[in-house]
Amino acid sequence: MKKAHKIIIGPSFYATGQALSPGGNVLVIGRNSSVGDEWSYSYRKIDATSFIPERALTKSILSELSRLGLAKPEENAMATSILLYKFLEKVPERFMLWTELENISETDGGFELTLYTVSGPLVVCCEELVDNTVEAITCPDWGKNNLQCKRLNMLVRNCGQPGVETIDFAGLTIRSGRSDDERIVECPVSLDVSMMDARQKLLVFWGKRPVEMKDWKIASFGTEFDYDVKNDYYEIKPGWTYRNPLAFKCPLAAFDAGLSGEV
Repeated sequence: MKKAHKIIIGPSFYATGQALSPGGNVLVIGRNSSVGDEWSYSYRKIDATSFIPERALTKSILSELSRLGLAKPEENAMATSILLYKFLEKVPERFMLWTELENISETDGGFELTLYTVSGPLVVCCEELVDNTVEAITCPDWGKNNLQCKRLNMLVRNCGQPGVETIDFAGLTIRSGRSDDERIVECPVSLDVSMMDARQKLLVFWGKRPVEMKDWKIASFGTEFDYDVKNDYYEIKPGWTYRNPLAFKCPLAAFDAGLSGEV
């Protein structure tokens, strides 16, 4: 039976920092194949203007990002997550992706989790359990009530003449992307809407865009919703807590807090 002092559900940037913290007895579990999806695949707004890294590893990653020739490298969530993999490869015992959480049972002094991995079923134990998913998947009733609003965002690019600006329209918000010819379109949707229906709504709005924006084309939809929540912290049970992975202004701030062990 695999054991860890702390198990974190959700491979967020914060959880990645926890896993890479020196001497940390942490196991991070995620159902997807990547880390930092809450930022990288939701196209959430990032503000790193006031961020100053405290940990040496964060400073090193920021320095490496700066050498990639990216616009606002400290705000590029996808590039940040890619750079983190070379560090995670060194601690495979602290990370389990492609893993489904089946059940949580309380034990004397901790918790027992039943998992389904690519190799089959697995039972792991811990003294401390942290739900680091936005929706609080280990406590779904509370998690549903904790959601305040959500958006589906998408990337669009200018495929025509350079210098043509975008404008907000039809209740959509358009903000700067990672380059001069890229923008991110935000579409507010109801909390109970499915991903398919949200995409359909966004497509309808986008189809009615002003003629001045006819050369702006869809590059990619977010595959994760962008959420705001009411509470960033909640004690589900003693030793079992919820921590909002989006309680930071940028991915590197979340990672740096995880490395530092901050709440």
